Amino acid sequence: MFICGYPIQTSEGAIGHVIDFIMDDNSWAICHLVVETGHLYSHKEIVISPKHIDRISYEESKVFVNVTKQAILEAPQYHVSPLGEAYGDTGISTNEL
Repeated sequence: MFICGYPIQTSEGAIGHVIDFIMDDNSWAICHLVVETGHLYSHKEIVISPKHIDRISYEESKVFVNVTKQAILEAPQYHVSPLGEAYGDTGISTNEL
């Protein structure tokens, strides 16, 4: 089942939605859900470990988690650098014609 777009549901209510997930490249197991919180003008992306997932309801299209809204709001921002940046690529070519 595809869960991208599913709201994250805490015991206190909904906060954010699933936008992606991180997979283990050997076992293909989901390592983390990538969740977007906030709204259009003020949002951030965080990751949630599968150990914090209570259940996924396909009937309700929701992911139920066992963390508080406050913990999600205080979670560090998740950021992925472009591949070239990780290898020191500045995007500037040093070759001259």
